[in-house]
Amino acid sequence: MFHLLYELKWFYKAHKKSYHIALTALVFIDVFILVPPMFVGIIRDGLQSNTLTFSTYKLIMALLFSLSLINYILGYFADFYLFNAANAAMHELRKKIMEKLIHQNPFFFHHHSSGEIMSRSTGDVSSLGDYTGFGMMALMDSTFYPAVILLLMMRISWQLTLVSILPLPLLIFASKYLEGKIDESFTRAQKRTDELSAMVLAHSRGLRVLRAYVQEEAQEEKLNTLSESLRKDRNDVSKYVSLFNFTGRAIPGMSFFLAMAFGVAYVRSGLLSLGGLVSINLYLGMLSWPMMAFGEYMAVNQQAKTSWGRIQELLNFDDEPLPKGGILSPGGNLSFKDVNFSYTDNPSLIDINLDLPQGKRLGIVGPIGSGKTTLLRQLLGIYPLVKGIRLDGQDFEDIDLEKYRQTLGFVPQEHILFSKTLKKNILLGEEESPYLCTCLDMAGFLPDLVEMPLGMETLLGENGINLSGGQKQRLSLARALYRKPKFLLLDDTLSAVDNLTQSHIEKHLEQLPKETTLLLISHRLSAVKNCDETIVLNQGRISERGTHQELLGLRGWYWQQWLLQGGNDV
Repeated sequence: MFHLLYELKWFYKAHKKSYHIALTALVFIDVFILVPPMFVGIIRDGLQSNTLTFSTYKLIMALLFSLSLINYILGYFADFYLFNAANAAMHELRKKIMEKLIHQNPFFFHHHSSGEIMSRSTGDVSSLGDYTGFGMMALMDSTFYPAVILLLMMRISWQLTLVSILPLPLLIFASKYLEGKIDESFTRAQKRTDELSAMVLAHSRGLRVLRAYVQEEAQEEKLNTLSESLRKDRNDVSKYVSLFNFTGRAIPGMSFFLAMAFGVAYVRSGLLSLGGLVSINLYLGMLSWPMMAFGEYMAVNQQAKTSWGRIQELLNFDDEPLPKGGILSPGGNLSFKDVNFSYTDNPSLIDINLDLPQGKRLGIVGPIGSGKTTLLRQLLGIYPLVKGIRLDGQDFEDIDLEKYRQTLGFVPQEHILFSKTLKKNILLGEEESPYLCTCLDMAGFLPDLVEMPLGMETLLGENGINLSGGQKQRLSLARALYRKPKFLLLDDTLSAVDNLTQSHIEKHLEQLPKETTLLLISHRLSAVKNCDETIVLNQGRISERGTHQELLGLRGWYWQQWLLQGGNDV
């Protein structure tokens, strides 16, 4: 019941001032709100015995008015500081999740889908926000508040108090049973939410493909089925939460019945005054909220407990951290020495040996699935580093990877564009300079830019949905060139452009600064024929290497592909 409080102690310590103010205000509210029933009993007995004077009555009414006004003011401060702290909790959890996502290598995303990450970053974080805000208020009202009520009732008549609270232990057993049911049903609902989020995200990205294959109705049916399952799971949660609230009302009702039944007998026997009976019944009526608050707290606690477990699973994922070396290398000589790499049990790269002195142009070709992209990704430093890759003689484990990545320009096969303006997609946080237009020209994008009414201020849709495949490629290339990279890594960047545009881009790539090292993957051999060296990968191994003419002379895979693509047999 209170385990989550201990789990979140780091947060409560960080915001102890807000919680101290809020909880202190709640303490005074809970004390002051219990005074009116006592005064009602005093007035009732005073009227019966004809001992209540008008001056005493005015004093009591003035006190009641003052206490009500103070309670309203304290309530404002309690809500303000408590829910401000809850908003801070959600903010900090989102920051922790974002920090986790940014610093993880791709293996992390092999285990967590986008929909799952979205669900845990929104729904689960909101559940924790409810717990750190409303949950703390409900906990206070279900512990301290009823304890004070019982003390005041005991002061009036301990016999009647003990009789009236006999049903309350039933609430403990009911809450223990319903606690497990809420946890089970909420976990199912959250998993279903993950699946639904993933499906909606996939459909929004692949809407054109679904329409092209006339799959709207089929996918709509799948979405409806999943949504219906989520509805049923959510209904289960609501059912058990409602049962919790029902027991929170029914059991105090039983206490009220016992108090009335035995209270009348106590009054007739002279053990209790009529005013005391009125006060005790008013206090019992006030006990109904603490019982309901207890049920509310248990429901919020169970949902937050489940959500915290899911968030912790994300934050504590056993991912191999990337080393943080401290060596800064001003040069740019790369080398691969017997490099091997695998995503799973099957090797993807086998015994790769390469020397890439600064300024070299390396072409990388080969059949589909031969390891070309995998080889290029090793230079990004985003996977657990393998032995044998060195920069200026230093192992990747020893260099400052963050500084090293700032020297990279990378254009992947899948072009990532954001729902921002075209200019912001290129700058990506960098300062704007006149070199921006130069980069657009080098990437062959200027003719497209002229046709856009808003030019560089054109807003791109979700992942650049309003651009063609070739435009996305060239925009990504302009982004990479704008950073004036020391290492330019191009993964099949020219696959969606026409021959004239390809020739334009190749001409500008040849004019890159001499110190820029270029690694170019391409299925068009015409794109790599002018490279200093080209390697052919086959099943993770280098099967052929050399210049364009040397590879043609080997009469191997490169030669066959050159002929198939319309080249001359020279």
